[in-house]
Amino acid sequence: MIITIAYWKPSDPQDAICRGMWENALTYHYHGVQKLETPANLRWDGFTARWDPVAHAAKYTVEVYHAGTQVATVTVTDPAFNLHQISDELTMGETYAFQVSAVPEDGSTTYEASGSSEPSAASEPYQARPTSLWIIS
Repeated sequence: MIITIAYWKPSDPQDAICRGMWENALTYHYHGVQKLETPANLRWDGFTARWDPVAHAAKYTVEVYHAGTQVATVTVTDPAFNLHQISDELTMGETYAFQVSAVPEDGSTTYEASGSSEPSAASEPYQARPTSLWIIS
């Protein structure tokens, strides 16, 4: 949208007929708030969920699902998230999927959050990371 503010400039301030002309004082191009692109190319790298970065996104909201039921929501700043970060919410041997939305800087007047992506493919069956290793010989 282009907004132009103009004013009337009389050719002679004493002229009773008010002859003159319009002059542009300011032209402003307003583009409105733009929705961020929806994250794409969702994939698994082991137990790390990955997606392509979105221009102007400051963070991402990741929703993790098991059998269609949401089990966790996390916010990350990089286009990746490791399931081990929410291991208390997961069940060994089960598979998980995720959806992502891109979020702009807090207070942005230029961008708004994207919609959620389509769900990812299922992960491999979840296996917790060992917390200690004992070698017995």
